[in-house]
Amino acid sequence: MFFPEFSARGFCPPPGGAIIFSTALLHAVRPVTKGKRYACLPFVFNQASLDYAKQQERVTAPTNPL
Repeated sequence: MFFPEFSARGFCPPPGGAIIFSTALLHAVRPVTKGKRYACLPFVFNQASLDYAKQQERVTAPTNPL
């Protein structure tokens, strides 16, 4: 995995390790040449983020649902 906006240097966690980062960062991976790649994609929100999302749902909800 690497972050092209910052460097072409790759990061490879040790067996059983992980790389955790903000999804706001542009990121990329290279092909796996040995072993396996696993990905866990949880999205974590704080209360302010949830409140904003709920407010946006109300603003963008259709006024005349089908």
